[in-house]
Amino acid sequence: MQSTVPTTSHKGVDDKQQQLLPKGNGSFSSVELPKPSVPVQLKNVESFPRNYYLPLSPRVDDNPNITVFDEVRDMLLSAILMYGVVDIRALARKQLRQCEEDPASDNGTKSVLAEYLLSLPISAKEIVRLVAKYRDDIVQEIGREATVDLYLTAFDSIQNECSSRELELELNNATLQISLVSFDLVVVSDNSSELVYAICVDTGRRRITVTFRGCKCQRDWLVCAQTILKEVDNPLWESDVASVSSSNSPAYSSRRQPSKISIHSGYYNYLFSPVKSERLGGCESPGESKFDSIIRHLRSLMQQYPGYQIYVTGHSLGAALATVFSFQAAATGSLNSCSEIPTITCINFASPMVGNYDFESAFRELENQGRIRCLRVTNYFDIFTQLPDRGNW
Repeated sequence: MQSTVPTTSHKGVDDKQQQLLPKGNGSFSSVELPKPSVPVQLKNVESFPRNYYLPLSPRVDDNPNITVFDEVRDMLLSAILMYGVVDIRALARKQLRQCEEDPASDNGTKSVLAEYLLSLPISAKEIVRLVAKYRDDIVQEIGREATVDLYLTAFDSIQNECSSRELELELNNATLQISLVSFDLVVVSDNSSELVYAICVDTGRRRITVTFRGCKCQRDWLVCAQTILKEVDNPLWESDVASVSSSNSPAYSSRRQPSKISIHSGYYNYLFSPVKSERLGGCESPGESKFDSIIRHLRSLMQQYPGYQIYVTGHSLGAALATVFSFQAAATGSLNSCSEIPTITCINFASPMVGNYDFESAFRELENQGRIRCLRVTNYFDIFTQLPDRGNW
């Protein structure tokens, strides 16, 4: 696919944002997922914004009543929850260390509570409750930084809405089957100097979700600053060559996929470089990359929960990592089994740019094949989502 790089990045940003603005009455909750099982076919790909994310394609086994808003809300809750999970677990580890250093300070409940917070699985609802209960301790320990204020405010809203819904159902003698935070955290890798992620299982929605945390520590920001592109093999190239060679058309004139694609080196290395032994997050084996670790856990969970849908989400840096992870997992078939080839749904928030136009082409192809459903949610005025400037790539 031939793409024209905008001559002025500001104009390109304005054009893209105008095309991404909601049309109609602006009510996202009224938008329903399309019901046909055939992946969306685009008549004119060039007319779409310069972005490697297309509208969510349909899913065969979707609840007909589900809306895009429902999916976005659920993933946003997971992305917000990730910040609180890491901070409350850091607080618990500090409490345990204090009890070990000064056993007299343990009144019999401090160490028990700390061990409970670090145990898995743990429900998301319990995390929300505990973060609200110990918010003063979190602020004292971590400080009043923008991210902490943001997620603590969000946690208050989540808790209030959950309480209101449960009270309403109780007054109406109804049973709460699926709440806003009805999922359990079953895997958490939260070494503060490494890539941080969690895996959640939602039995009510039959969903397994991988959530990446956004920028929080110095290393996270350094990763974002590594804007040099890393050229890697395109996982779709060999299959594309095979499909072309089996047709009657000339190979080069019909080949759609380039043999190489380029990805932001910081995000790529964060996911695919082997983790050093001193930085293991409790879920990896020595010499194993974060990507391989997540795939290993997902394969195990898919055996325990057959038929569950795979979702990937994150905010900021976490959104970029979610994009790269989803692409690689879908393109290489890392989660495919003899009985199931899952469609990966990636809903991310405030993601910066992660690859060049060849990466975009490969990503679009996966969406057209129904192997990825992706929605990138951004704020109109957030300049971080427009960086690095792809005109320089």
